[in-house]
Amino acid sequence: LVFSLYFFYKRQSPLALFAWLWFFIAFIPMNGILIPVNSFILEHWLYLPSLGFFMVIGQGLSHPSLKKAGYVLAILLIFPSIYLTHQRNKDWQSPLQFYSNILKYSSGTARVHNNIAMAYSDQNEWAKAETHYLKAIELSDIYPQTRYNLARIYIELKNYDQALKHLDRSLEIDSEFTYALKLKSQLMDYLKQRQKTLDQ
Repeated sequence: LVFSLYFFYKRQSPLALFAWLWFFIAFIPMNGILIPVNSFILEHWLYLPSLGFFMVIGQGLSHPSLKKAGYVLAILLIFPSIYLTHQRNKDWQSPLQFYSNILKYSSGTARVHNNIAMAYSDQNEWAKAETHYLKAIELSDIYPQTRYNLARIYIELKNYDQALKHLDRSLEIDSEFTYALKLKSQLMDYLKQRQKTLDQ
């Protein structure tokens, strides 16, 4: 960065200097040095900083000696970019598609596994949902939502002992987690009523 600043300063190129500073300053919140971040790199972090990069590219292509070549290069870049954007949009068609794409390239985080499990739950694919909830818990058992979501799966499967176990753990993590409190109360009432019916 220091070398680049010196280079652009000596070349007396204020636009290039501004663009380069724009890139690095806009990226400061995402570099993890001043503010902790929860990922190594995310593509949307580069939206704003990349304006500086494209300013420099645009300035270079507008140079009189590169003008014709600039048009050709711009055309060659535009069509592949359209295609790649179209392909990338497919990854955003649904939560299941989005999180499945993430898992193609990494083992995923607890949040990713929880979210893909929720997507499977929405489709009533309980076995797949259960697998991903358990993976999320294995990676990081600090979210009451994951245990609560898994308890809901076990209720659907009529595995009430497991459901209570995960609701209890959800409330251990956060004793005021409203959804777990409500679901546990409903489940306990249901089990008491069922037992009464059986006793009769």
